[in-house]
Amino acid sequence: MSTEPPLYLRVAEELRALIATGELAPGARLPSVAELIQQYGGSNSVASRAYKTLVDDGLVVSRHGVGHYVRGPETPELLVRRHRRRSEDSPFAQGTAEQGAVGTWRHESTTE
Repeated sequence: MSTEPPLYLRVAEELRALIATGELAPGARLPSVAELIQQYGGSNSVASRAYKTLVDDGLVVSRHGVGHYVRGPETPELLVRRHRRRSEDSPFAQGTAEQGAVGTWRHESTTE
């Protein structure tokens, strides 16, 4: 049994290191999915999961049909405002508001 992390996590870690060192600066376009497959092997799902990991971590922005880019310096307040604006426009939010319900969310992380 291999103790090595899955390939998509290794790809994500290498890209994360390039971002952390500044080799990939804010706004820089990252390699395409095809380029990642050529460089690291694997499949479309490996490259897609690597990018999803970086997007979920807030390091990368995905522009559908254009590519993936290193996220620029944005303050958390701007990100929250943008998320709140999108959430308020959703059909789900409109439906719950019509019913008099107020949606909230909370996230808790634990480190072990």
